[in-house]
Amino acid sequence: MKDENKKDVKQVVIKVTGAPTTKTLGNRLVAYRLAGKLSEDAKFDATTNITTVTIAASEYDARTLQESHDALSAPVAAAVVAPAGDAAPEKKEGEGEAAPEEKKEGE
Repeated sequence: MKDENKKDVKQVVIKVTGAPTTKTLGNRLVAYRLAGKLSEDAKFDATTNITTVTIAASEYDARTLQESHDALSAPVAAAVVAPAGDAAPEKKEGEGEAAPEEKKEGE
């Protein structure tokens, strides 16, 4: 299904190995919430103009998306609330001090 009018369209095949799947309709395997890392560099076939990317899947994460998000956000939130070193930040000279009051004429 090649269309010469669409020159910027790229064809990519993503091959995932080791992905957890669910059998449906008796003859199909479905994988969702895929996560993994590239197992080898992408390969481009000049004769078919197809790029193939191979990914090694990670274990299935049974947590809900909210639980996943909360777990990833917790370390970031903790770092914002309590910066490294619980000591009070050092003051620079003159920082945090009240400016000297100017004397008005006649005083």
